[in-house]
Amino acid sequence: MPKSLMKTFCLVAALLLVATSFSSGLAQPRRPVAMSPADILRVANVGEAQFSPNGQWVVYSVSTVEDSETISTLWLVHVDASPLNSTASTAQTSAPVLLLGADWNCSNPRWSPDSSRIAFLSEHNSQRGVWVVNLRNNDPAREREPRLIAEVQTTNFFITYAGESLAWSPDSKRIAYISAFEDVTQTPANIPAQEDPRVIDRIQYKSRTSFSDVRRTHIWISSVDKPEPRQLTSGYFYDHAITFSPNGDEIAFLSNHEADPDANNNSDIFAVDLHGEVRQITMTKGCEYEPAWSPDGKWIAYTATKRDVTTIDSVAEDTHVWVTDAAGRERRELNGAQDRRARDPQWSADSQLVFYLAGDNGCTTVFSVAAKGGKAEQALPNALYGDQFSFLAVGRGSANLPVNRYQVSSFSLAQIRRPRTGDLAREAFGTEWPVVVSLSSNVQASEIWLYGGVRNEAQRVSGHNLGLIRSRVVVQSE
Repeated sequence: MPKSLMKTFCLVAALLLVATSFSSGLAQPRRPVAMSPADILRVANVGEAQFSPNGQWVVYSVSTVEDSETISTLWLVHVDASPLNSTASTAQTSAPVLLLGADWNCSNPRWSPDSSRIAFLSEHNSQRGVWVVNLRNNDPAREREPRLIAEVQTTNFFITYAGESLAWSPDSKRIAYISAFEDVTQTPANIPAQEDPRVIDRIQYKSRTSFSDVRRTHIWISSVDKPEPRQLTSGYFYDHAITFSPNGDEIAFLSNHEADPDANNNSDIFAVDLHGEVRQITMTKGCEYEPAWSPDGKWIAYTATKRDVTTIDSVAEDTHVWVTDAAGRERRELNGAQDRRARDPQWSADSQLVFYLAGDNGCTTVFSVAAKGGKAEQALPNALYGDQFSFLAVGRGSANLPVNRYQVSSFSLAQIRRPRTGDLAREAFGTEWPVVVSLSSNVQASEIWLYGGVRNEAQRVSGHNLGLIRSRVVVQSE
């Protein structure tokens, strides 16, 4: 063979070998690698899921770390919660879309009762406050331009169980919100105008990161279409955790009106009408938290402790779920037999059930209890198998399907019932009220899940962390 022909043959053979190696490399799936400390910062915190009242949409937040800053964006996903006349076998979902531009840093999304608008907190273009975005007939493809409803000030004072900071009026025309305010007339006279030297006259003179400021949080209200912010409460108190009455005439909230609130941590439930008149609903020595007005307007659900405490730090006593009538004359503990710490009470639309979060055998999940009292029932199955909830009892996992207990960090109920399936095994778990949860486990980063469609099954409706988790070796703990 001539040398020139031999060189050509060798060159072709080498190119074929390279091409074959390259193509085979493409065909080989990339092997997962071990998680590294840097990967922790790449995990997105997916939470704050909120069902639209019409059961067709879910808005949620995704927080990521960029350099030294945490960025929180809002996402919208269509999740038809399958109303009674639906014939679909499962709830229909679409891919999540970014609600606003990437330059928006948002939190606390809350639906208007008519499902047409979303209020949220954001600092944008040097304006921090309550913003509202109109969904324009819920069309996610159309351009949206949020409007600033009211500017909001904050305090650096640490408020235990701060609770809801936004609340829509039932007619979707007004928004109540929490904003801090420095009321000079209520400031003790021995505090000088300048802060050097500083005069300390209170027990809780320091917040978590600095000296406590002199601003107090109060309740404000504004019209949405023609914003005119108006202050409803005042005084030397920290008012917080608001919930609008279904009649639209009052706003319930928490506040500590003790003579020395720093020395006696005793938050009670109050209500203020739209003229600024305040009345006290509970008067106990323990702490009330997280009030939620029932849809029929007769009751307020909340979590509470019984013993008196003196600090704002962690309370050793477990919070349980309580209800009180709107006048404050009748109170009852709903889950006293359940030795678990409860939080985030929410009502079913018929005002018959109160749902809440509680831990149980390494799992944080949703429970429900009748408003008139009774046994607490678990509303979600107790484990995950891959992308499905388990209907097996705890401990019945196999070597191939280990029981994967999960943690629900937040949840939101639909305001419509789902139909019964007739499957007694599945109906043993779950609820008639579809629920979306922010859920994570030891092998799954947080995502949004829908539970309780027509077939009472689970659907993962977001996938912000799937790419990272699938590219890493994640170990199942025991």
